[in-house]
Amino acid sequence: MVRFRDYHESMGVHMMKLLSLLFAMLTALFGLSGNAFQPSMYSGDSDMVVTIRIAPSVLILDKDQGGDITVHVEIPYTQVIRDSVFLSGTPARVIFPDNRGNLVAKFDEICVKEKIDSGYVTLELRGEATDGNTFCGSEKVLAIYWRNPR
Repeated sequence: MVRFRDYHESMGVHMMKLLSLLFAMLTALFGLSGNAFQPSMYSGDSDMVVTIRIAPSVLILDKDQGGDITVHVEIPYTQVIRDSVFLSGTPARVIFPDNRGNLVAKFDEICVKEKIDSGYVTLELRGEATDGNTFCGSEKVLAIYWRNPR
């Protein structure tokens, strides 16, 4: 008697073998390497534009918000030179990969806030990749002053 779980696992193994065979055939047919399906990250000598997300998205200029400004960057952590990452001229205090392997950089909150005025401001992240190319990304954040209601 075949149990459903055994049958299901066996079908999964067969499906993976079939997909591997199909990929191998496509590779042989079109002369593609395993990296051919990944888009090129850089175009010429210009900066590669990356998507960034800054937290917090509202900067309170006269209040401590935890000491760090965190930037999530859509570029693999392993492709970044650590000392090259800057946010609007402020060097990264620490960088590490997120759970998807992309770059996360933390910047000193006070240093970043000293360089901006209130209102909507654009913060720009710049860095260098291990292959010598550069990358950049920017995001608008709101910078305000806290007004004590007393």
